[in-house]
This record gives sequence, structure tokens and C-alpha cells, in this order.
Amino acid sequence: MTIRGLSSLEQHMGSVAELIASHGVIAYQTDMLNGIGCSIYDPIAVTRLLKIKEREGGKRGLPVIVSGVEAARRIAVVGDMAERLAKRFWPGPLTIILPLTV
Repeated sequence: MTIRGLSSLEQHMGSVAELIASHGVIAYQTDMLNGIGCSIYDPIAVTRLLKIKEREGGKRGLPVIVSGVEAARRIAVVGDMAERLAKRFWPGPLTIILPLTV
């Protein structure tokens, strides 16, 4: 939905940024499903997210959405095959499981 040329997300980006900066957890829509998320660099927010999802820390991984290969490299080990797949199919609905470096 757009209002005066701005998408609903664009209208709320300031509020979303403030929420994330204050250890917040957000709900968001993707192509395939709705999700909840937070900053992976905020341990307080990650703990809150795990509690909401009723998961004990470290027991199961969480998906991390990145903007591309360079963003993935900042947080994970991206091997040659993963890089080729990401460059070919991202952006798009392809999940690649990588070991985190953060």
C-alpha cells in the first residue's frame, strides 16, 4: 500500500529505527511469511527475541536477513559456493546457512 508515494514501510522507518535502537523486537513481512526480528548486534534484543520465540539461547539458530553478499561477510563465513549462489539468486527467496563470525 502506498500513500502519497511512500510505502507503509518508508512511512514508519524512523519509528522502526528508534525501536531497534532501544533493544526492540519488530514484526515484519517477507515474500513468503511474516517474521519477528531484532538487531543481531544487540544481545538484549536477541535475548528478548529468543524469549518471545520460546527458545533457549544457543539451542537452535535464528535466520538473519542480509542485504547481500557483503553484508553476509560482515557476520558469517561465506565460502566460494555460497558466494556464487548468493550473487546469482539474491535478492530473492534463497536461504543459505552459514557459520557466524559475530
